[in-house]
Amino acid sequence: MAYQEGDSLESWLNKATHPTNRQEDWEYIIGFCDQINKELEGPQIAVKLLIHKIHSPQEWEASQGLTVLEACMKNCGRRFHNEVGKYRFLNELIKLVSPKYMGDNVSEKVKAKTIEMLYSWTVAFPGEAKISEAYDTLRRQELLRSKNPEDLQEANRLIKSMVKEDDARVQKVTKRVHTLEEVSINVKLLAEMLSHYDQEHSNDSDREIIKELYERCDKLRRATFKMATETEDNDMNLGEILQASDDLSRVINSYRKIVEGQRVNGETEDIRPTTGNRPEGTSSKHHLHPHNPPGCTHDSHGNSPRLAATSGGGKALAVLSLLDDELLSLGGVSVLLLTRCLLSPRFRKSLLYLAGQILGASFGMPAAVSGQASNSSAMAQVLHPGSPAVSQSKAQSLGSAPGSPLFHSMSPGHPPLPASPSRGPEVSLASVHVPLEAIRPSKVLPLTAYDKDGMRVLLNFAADGPPGRPDVLVMVVSMLNTAPVAVQNMVLQAAVPKSMKVKLQPPSGTELAAFNPIFPPASITQIMLLANPAKEKVRLRYKLGFTLGEHQCNEAGEIDQFPPTETWGHL
Repeated sequence: MAYQEGDSLESWLNKATHPTNRQEDWEYIIGFCDQINKELEGPQIAVKLLIHKIHSPQEWEASQGLTVLEACMKNCGRRFHNEVGKYRFLNELIKLVSPKYMGDNVSEKVKAKTIEMLYSWTVAFPGEAKISEAYDTLRRQELLRSKNPEDLQEANRLIKSMVKEDDARVQKVTKRVHTLEEVSINVKLLAEMLSHYDQEHSNDSDREIIKELYERCDKLRRATFKMATETEDNDMNLGEILQASDDLSRVINSYRKIVEGQRVNGETEDIRPTTGNRPEGTSSKHHLHPHNPPGCTHDSHGNSPRLAATSGGGKALAVLSLLDDELLSLGGVSVLLLTRCLLSPRFRKSLLYLAGQILGASFGMPAAVSGQASNSSAMAQVLHPGSPAVSQSKAQSLGSAPGSPLFHSMSPGHPPLPASPSRGPEVSLASVHVPLEAIRPSKVLPLTAYDKDGMRVLLNFAADGPPGRPDVLVMVVSMLNTAPVAVQNMVLQAAVPKSMKVKLQPPSGTELAAFNPIFPPASITQIMLLANPAKEKVRLRYKLGFTLGEHQCNEAGEIDQFPPTETWGHL
């Protein structure tokens, strides 16, 4: 999408609602929403502009204006909701329907769309009392009543159908996200257990646990196949579903070869897991961290076991990735199964390792070795993620037995695992540090990553990159507080695809004073470094945690509107 620097809200809206548009132009509609989030007074200006559009005598222009309004309600946050929820704006919507004002001159299509929107808002935003009052006002004035009872029934049916479709769409997305997270966690557990499986020495309890995981993965594979068949070809989520299905197929085939000794794709039946020396390295698809803690170290003298296939060619099975594309949670694995695994001495260390990896992905921290934390306390954090040990300090790492070889795979000092040919080189940012005073701002407009409840987070791009690193984009993250209450415990985390690296240097602080209109808003600055040696499309996910007054806030989002990679280093 081609955003132009300097485009105003009015120009975005004019393009989005132009009468010559043959269909709704979502490029400009989303551009208008983004511009609202960028500007400090965006919502106030936007609602005034939208009033003129929805009052247009041209049906198509007014209809497009209502579409833009609906998109803003879904994408522009609470600041915009507050402006729409004022009587000053709601009265303008009522004028479209009321015969006392414009109702007799407005097309039935525009009036019906206005009523549908008001009704859907009463369901979606129950906290906006004035919206419900406006809808009730229309009902009291009998503006929703038709002379023909069948028309009223049809109108109610359409409104309910629209709300039901929205609910079904939300449920479908939620189910997909939960299923993919469950796939990721079960695949990791089964792959890790298979890497330690021994046909001769494993006991019945171990085999039963592995079999339960296998059956769960087999069931999930059928579920992902069904999801893929129900997903449109142009749906951007289809790739994630197919990738999850491939991961399930690989780990299921590994189970059949290693545990059952079956032939898979013509390979020999005598397949056993072996342990031995192998190169180690980072294998996560996302690298998450608030910043690199100076006391975070890794042992580098152990060997981590891996799966191997003793086929005719001796081809090794690649170990599955330990982190998925998303910020994971532990919701997909039953506590009962984890408890049973904990009782198995053979798999206790491997499960603690995986727990560290999963919690590290959820909280944005590497699974570092902590000499003081016990194995039992670490697993307790997994089984009870809401415990104070986790909630009070998300930056804490899981403990493990010192010298455990399973913790070496996250160490940045080891060579990488064998991977697919499409995977680009991983370039470390461990030795890269950019001081704030050395940064020269670029002419590229900053990106608004977050803007809600008076908290704003902006990404400012530096003109230059680190010396000798043209693949690194330097950004200054500015966190501003315009709320009347103070902000404390500010923590920012970031994640990028596995072909890239992201590093957050220590922030200038973690607290922001309450906004005072006499003085500039308080701010925190934090330098972010993004390495992209393969020059691929950047998709950065972030998690933001802070305490606003007495309320704990945890927000997440995604940013993909970065400058072209070929311009990095000379913006």
